[in-house]
Amino acid sequence: MTLFAAAYTSYAAQNLAGNPVTTDNYDQDRGRIDVNLNANNNIFGQYVNENSPTVDAALFPLAGYGFPLSTNFVMAQLTTTVTPHLVNEFRLGFLHASVFNAGATQADVQGKMGFTGTADTNGVPGIYLSEFNVSGATAATPSFGRAQGLIGNIDNQYQMHEGMNLVKAKHEISFGADLNYVRTVQESSGFFSRGSLYFNPIYTAQLAPNSTGTLAPVADTGNSFADFLLGMPQNGTVTSMQRTHFRWTALNPYAQDTWRILPSLTFNLGLGWNMGHAT
Repeated sequence: MTLFAAAYTSYAAQNLAGNPVTTDNYDQDRGRIDVNLNANNNIFGQYVNENSPTVDAALFPLAGYGFPLSTNFVMAQLTTTVTPHLVNEFRLGFLHASVFNAGATQADVQGKMGFTGTADTNGVPGIYLSEFNVSGATAATPSFGRAQGLIGNIDNQYQMHEGMNLVKAKHEISFGADLNYVRTVQESSGFFSRGSLYFNPIYTAQLAPNSTGTLAPVADTGNSFADFLLGMPQNGTVTSMQRTHFRWTALNPYAQDTWRILPSLTFNLGLGWNMGHAT
């Protein structure tokens, strides 16, 4: 089918409607192990892997959104009964979380289309055609494509817990500390990393002298889609920056006493300290 760009007409502000499919895919794998080393020592461990990507499709190919989400967690705990009244818990854990959203992705599609100079080549740039909009669009929504690249963060959290639990008479005393070290990589400036191109009815419009005698496009002539077919945008933008790396450490010592004064009356007293350092 051959397409011809019509002369400028007063198009409806939103002239394409439909119900694209949203796909949710949720997978989880997990396992655990319990081992009694001897009468006084027990080891407990578990692993959880969760992968739950979501794709919000659009009416045009590669114009929707994708949400690649994944989490991995692993931990091991050694529980030692020191005496009949004293129990020690030592636990190590690691949490990896990858939480992103981005425009629909296809590897190096911009290279195949001849686009250069953007910060993310794995998606169609945002193409803005005046008077050609998808139903529900705003002035910031492209006619097709998606300017947004990858937005989100990767978190790696290392955890250690050491705690003692002492039962003595009417008191249950707990004390210990939690140590957390977090390394995070944040991608927060990719909203226009794939670039945006803006087409208006300029290069296909009729020309006439303006008040200064300079040739200028005549109102209500030309067609932005025809300008697009000619490959002649009015302007374009691309913005991005490098990923940001953050590190912080948190140490949380604590102590707590649960005192059962009467069968129907319990008194709880706890003290904790949160110390943090970020880089």
